[in-house]
Amino acid sequence: MVPDLKLMALLATLPERNAESIFGGVSAEIEKMGIRMLDARVFLDDHLATEGKMTGWLGGSIDAEEIDFGVKMAREMTRLDIGQSVVVAKGTVIAVEAFEGTDNMLRRCAATGGKEMLLVKAAKHGQDWRFDVPCFGVLTLESMAAGGVRKAALEVDGVILIDKPAVIQRAGELGIALVGFR
Repeated sequence: MVPDLKLMALLATLPERNAESIFGGVSAEIEKMGIRMLDARVFLDDHLATEGKMTGWLGGSIDAEEIDFGVKMAREMTRLDIGQSVVVAKGTVIAVEAFEGTDNMLRRCAATGGKEMLLVKAAKHGQDWRFDVPCFGVLTLESMAAGGVRKAALEVDGVILIDKPAVIQRAGELGIALVGFR
């Protein structure tokens, strides 16, 4: 990206240069022009993660304690503005998403040789819903399969499933269990 003078001036005013501060600054400039930015989920109700099992019974259930641990870790990572996803297994953090993104983190999990891994994806507390909303799609499922991760817990109303019917179908084909948590 080659910033113009306006963007360079905006970047110079930001104390941090992370996704939230940059997108927030750009959004503020757009809204100064009288353009109202909408919640990215506004027309996507049918594609948001929903509570409970989204893929039916696939190889057993996901243990509630495992989900609780993963959610706790994911929320801490989002609080620290590190990433929106973690992979856990049996009370251990296997991988944390950072700048690399979810798919690269998932592929990295293959090197751990871990079993029973669970991906947990959550929105930040105080998430600005106009941008950087957590997404989960078929590519993410393929990355999960490549990394040996067979279960995912996605935050209800906080994670967008890109083409939800296709995601649910592909998860079934790959034997990946998807559940929604609050």
